[in-house]
Amino acid sequence: MSHSAHHLACSLAGLALALAALLIAAATTTQIPTLSGQRIATVDVKAVLLQSRAGKSAQLKFVATVKKARELIEKKTSRLKRLDEALSSSESTSSEDHEAWLKAYKKEKIDLKYLVEEQKQKLFTKQQELTATLVSELQGVVERVAKKEGYQLVLNTSFPSVIYAGTASDITGQIVEAYDEQWQASHQRNRKGE
Repeated sequence: MSHSAHHLACSLAGLALALAALLIAAATTTQIPTLSGQRIATVDVKAVLLQSRAGKSAQLKFVATVKKARELIEKKTSRLKRLDEALSSSESTSSEDHEAWLKAYKKEKIDLKYLVEEQKQKLFTKQQELTATLVSELQGVVERVAKKEGYQLVLNTSFPSVIYAGTASDITGQIVEAYDEQWQASHQRNRKGE
């Protein structure tokens, strides 16, 4: 390599190092946007869902759905037990009668298995529907309160992504109250429409 080429390569390397040093310095002194002076609040969504009228109403609806599913399953289980007893007592009857009881018992057992799975799926779907409705409504309530109170950020403390939140920023009670007011107004409108 010629002396001038070597000198040019060294100069370029020096320039690259200087440029890199400038970029690093610029990156460390660049202001990172902060929420300084901005209002931040926290809300425990799980607590709101458990304490609000809407959440309690949804819980009652879900419990009623569980009760209906349980009744259906118990009715089918009771029938299966009766068939089992009849099958045990039919051993002394003709083999054709015994086979008929056995066939009915096996069919009921399969039907019970399918009923249990069907009811599990219905309960899961009902829970998902109720939760989606509540979360959607709650999001609107939080947004309304946040705008009214001037909060720029509202964090959900129900999940482990929030490591620390002081109680001074907790607006859970305020959200429960606002959600209850919205639910009460909606509930009254629904009653007038009946």
